[in-house]
Amino acid sequence: MAKFMKSAFQNPLSFYGILLIEVLAYSSYGVFINLSRVNGIIMYKSSSLVLLLEIIKFTISFMILWSEKNKLNYKQIKFRSVISFSLPALCYGINNNLAVYMQDHMDPSTFQVLCNLKIVSTAVLYRLIMNRKLKFVQWLSLTLLTLAGMLNR
Repeated sequence: MAKFMKSAFQNPLSFYGILLIEVLAYSSYGVFINLSRVNGIIMYKSSSLVLLLEIIKFTISFMILWSEKNKLNYKQIKFRSVISFSLPALCYGINNNLAVYMQDHMDPSTFQVLCNLKIVSTAVLYRLIMNRKLKFVQWLSLTLLTLAGMLNR
């Protein structure tokens, strides 16, 4: 699997192109949900939005996998490694459903700041669960990010 990832990003232009697309998609999420309101009300179920997004992500992933099929050794992929992605995928599904509900009760800038606070919780869990140490600069960055989140309103 690591060989596939290395080959996918050998060209720095493709890496930065994918990074730019991801940044634009992530940062516009709250704005687009807010723009989809009709008379101030979100007229669709969050689960339908999440399902559509997951279908789109699966389709794009499958197209990338299909284009790389000659470079990937399927014998290297173990069922256990595939299963290990299921818990984070479940967490993302729950998070994406909750994001739509949160958008119904707050403006896009507040939502974005709250989403940035996920970085703090991820770092704390990284330290507690994986027992990995963070550098002083990383803790300082997390402190500044937390303060910025608290001062938003």
